[in-house]
Amino acid sequence: MKKVEFNFENLTSGAFIISTENPNFQESLSAEVSEKILETKDLKTNPDYNLNDFIDQNSIGIGEIREIIRKIGLKPYQSKRKVVIIKDADRMTPEAQNSFLKTLEDIPNNTFIILTTSNHTRLLPTILSRAKLFEIKSDAEDEGDLDAREIVGAETLARFKVVEEISKLKESKEKKERAGELIKVLLNYYRKELRADPEDIETRENIKLLQETMTAISKNVNLRLALESLMINLK
Repeated sequence: MKKVEFNFENLTSGAFIISTENPNFQESLSAEVSEKILETKDLKTNPDYNLNDFIDQNSIGIGEIREIIRKIGLKPYQSKRKVVIIKDADRMTPEAQNSFLKTLEDIPNNTFIILTTSNHTRLLPTILSRAKLFEIKSDAEDEGDLDAREIVGAETLARFKVVEEISKLKESKEKKERAGELIKVLLNYYRKELRADPEDIETRENIKLLQETMTAISKNVNLRLALESLMINLK
């Protein structure tokens, strides 16, 4: 992936569009940009990092955008700046996009808006003209997707080998990190599947299962049992 440089030194606010078909790139790049803006490596606990992911909805409507606009109007709480991300921004309805225009025209100081999308041409030209576009093209297929397909297509016993490899790690911190990486790869895979078919109930159930497993692991449950349960129930 081509390295993308962001310079915020002379900016007090701004809007960016990250456009790439690769969901891993979308997530990693938006997180990297957010870390630079907020000057932190701990986004999860930072109240000035606002990630909006409407994974359970087929579209993003005016109601959701109005709530995001309300959040944009709030002052930074902990950091000097704040970041508001809208994932899969191309799923905004035309009405929702139009309602967002005024906010993009007059972004509050110390506020940065990031829109991620797999296809920026689905955004209205008026949206595109009010944000800086970063289009990332990948010639090679993402390795994470390949790993995910190997797991999804494997029998339960083969899936358990992945769990066994993680369980053999000596440090509990390393085990949690590897488990988190595994779940993240699978989440990205199923989110891509859901974008291709928003009505797929089984894919939605898999995403919910992965999110629940991630939450359970963060609460220090038995990591091996949690992963084995995931591998059994993942469809």
